[in-house]
Amino acid sequence: MSSERQIAANRRNSQFSTGPRTANGKARTASNATTHGLTGNQIVLPNENPVDFDAFRTSLLDDLNPNGGLEQALAEKIIADLWRLRRVPLLEANLHRTSYESRPLDDAPTATTWSLRNCSQTFANLWRYEVALSRSWSKTLHELQRLQAMRAGEQVPVPAAVDVDLTINGNGTVNPE
Repeated sequence: MSSERQIAANRRNSQFSTGPRTANGKARTASNATTHGLTGNQIVLPNENPVDFDAFRTSLLDDLNPNGGLEQALAEKIIADLWRLRRVPLLEANLHRTSYESRPLDDAPTATTWSLRNCSQTFANLWRYEVALSRSWSKTLHELQRLQAMRAGEQVPVPAAVDVDLTINGNGTVNPE
């Protein structure tokens, strides 16, 4: 429990730390939490060229041809997912390089072996993000295509659902658990 003296000191000290005040300072601290750029609200990172993103976005919007707000939202989600997916090979290569460069000089394995052995959890996380982004863009693309087919008057079947019964073993017997 804080004493009255600590509370008063905290109030005085809080007057000295009010965060960035200039536009430049606020812009600089806005990306402090960015670790890999595969998630979050910011699609174009500070080290990426916004003109490249705009060209990428325009090209995909031409291909996807969204009509209406819902299709536009799905198209924007596809664009964001694909833009982020483009980062994965760069992040992976950078992880291999920096991991290998930081190895002890007397260690002889190849760069890939060293990196996978010493950064296995980081690689696993990176691959998990890649799979999630791939699934997201694929599902979103299929939903956009389904909506566009309905708009064109095509008969669109209800998405298939699979019912999995976990009480049945692979050999057809009932699982006792």
